[in-house]
Amino acid sequence: TVSFHSGTKAGAVRIEAVVVDSIGTAITPRVASETTQFMVYGGPAYMDMSNLNDPFTNSRMKLYTGPINIYANHIGSDENKSTVTVTVADRYNNPVPPGTAVYFTTTGGYITNSTGYTDENGMASVTLFSGNPFPTLLNSSTIPNPNYGASYPGSPQTFTMPQHDLDGNGQNNNGIAVVTARTEGLDQNGKNVTVWNYTQVIFSMPVAVFSIASSSYTLNLGQVANISITIKDAN
Repeated sequence: TVSFHSGTKAGAVRIEAVVVDSIGTAITPRVASETTQFMVYGGPAYMDMSNLNDPFTNSRMKLYTGPINIYANHIGSDENKSTVTVTVADRYNNPVPPGTAVYFTTTGGYITNSTGYTDENGMASVTLFSGNPFPTLLNSSTIPNPNYGASYPGSPQTFTMPQHDLDGNGQNNNGIAVVTARTEGLDQNGKNVTVWNYTQVIFSMPVAVFSIASSSYTLNLGQVANISITIKDAN
């Protein structure tokens, strides 16, 4: 009888038993037997909480959206939705076990199924639709910290989200929703922690500004003019 210890790497495993002589050399002809394949799955989701003011950099959770810009007014069309995909790994960068529940929230629009379940690659996806509430600087500038409290003294109650002045007019823009995902896992000390992260999605409105400008309006043969086209919504 032997014992198998999984170690730090997930994947398919087989164990082979080989008959050897007194000095450990396989006998001839070779006599061996192999177990059926079994799987070693990754551990729980991981989040390093060493820096309480920036738990995101070392989180083993990452969110991706496609497209990153959706149309807020075309309800029920392909233009008003975005696929939000999360990847979740353990401390050793193995995918978490299939079926791990991941919970999604958004500050703008709505998510049809707020819970996703990871596949064998540690990925889960949900669909974000534009709708009410519309994301504004008021409702999307900060998000609550799920790990705030006695377990992590000094951890901020909320996190301020990146603000964007997309048109360069000196004012931050409305219309940027914050989508968060979270699941339960362990920190660097093996303590229970909510593993989470966020991404941002732009909610575009109808065109409010459409302008064209040229660096020159009179050209001689061989000269070049730069044409600038500006398209903005109300935000």
